[in-house]
Amino acid sequence: MNNPLAQNFAHLNLLLVDDHPLFLEGLQLILENHCSKTTLLCAHSLAEAKQLITINPTIDLVLLDLNLPDGKGLSLIQTIRAQGKFIPCVVLSASEDAFDVKTALKAGASGFISKAAGGQNLIGQISTVLAGGRCLPDFYPKDGCNNEEALPLLTPRQTEVLQLLSEGLPNKSICQKLDLTEHTVKSH
Repeated sequence: MNNPLAQNFAHLNLLLVDDHPLFLEGLQLILENHCSKTTLLCAHSLAEAKQLITINPTIDLVLLDLNLPDGKGLSLIQTIRAQGKFIPCVVLSASEDAFDVKTALKAGASGFISKAAGGQNLIGQISTVLAGGRCLPDFYPKDGCNNEEALPLLTPRQTEVLQLLSEGLPNKSICQKLDLTEHTVKSH
């Protein structure tokens, strides 16, 4: 069996966030079958996920549901960024609404996987994200935005910071040049 997670990643630390125990248990089984060297942390609520993110510095990827009993899943992405961490987050949702995909991407998600996807598709999508790519569901328009302006991969400010980094400038110099705090530069 072709096993992209096992082939490309020696050990993974994944955080799974979903309030449906049966779905979460099935997801765990799929992931354990495809990569024996995977540590899976599970959260059933936003509060539990935020706590796990805070106390576990080695999480490689977050798979998260949009709607949790105590809030919107996308707010976890803001929490992660506020802590100065850059963990890829992929929304795993039953929604097949292009607006939800677009909203997730604008919030900083690295992708969106439909809960209707099969196990092999899920593993392939996770591998894509861990390799630095973006995953999108089949129902999402190929232009990304229903004929609206395409979503940029980086904001204009992120592009400025990246350009200055590529020129070899340290964070402090970038802060001065762009009139930003060091925390903001690191965040970008």
